[in-house]
Amino acid sequence: LRIARDHSVPRSYVGLPKLVSECLELLERNPSATNGALAKELGVSAHRLSREFEGAMGTSLLDHRNELRL
Repeated sequence: LRIARDHSVPRSYVGLPKLVSECLELLERNPSATNGALAKELGVSAHRLSREFEGAMGTSLLDHRNELRL
């Protein structure tokens, strides 16, 4: 059960595109990660990640990351 729980998507991420929810999970672990580092980890370009994140969340990835760090 622990393995299933650890790999489940948090409730707050339900309904978000997979790329965005995975990005949010990475940011929880490392709020200082750059867009480039996040994109590389997710296997997409930084530009695509930024576009999809802003489209789904209504805020830029940079602004979201800064909020987390504050």
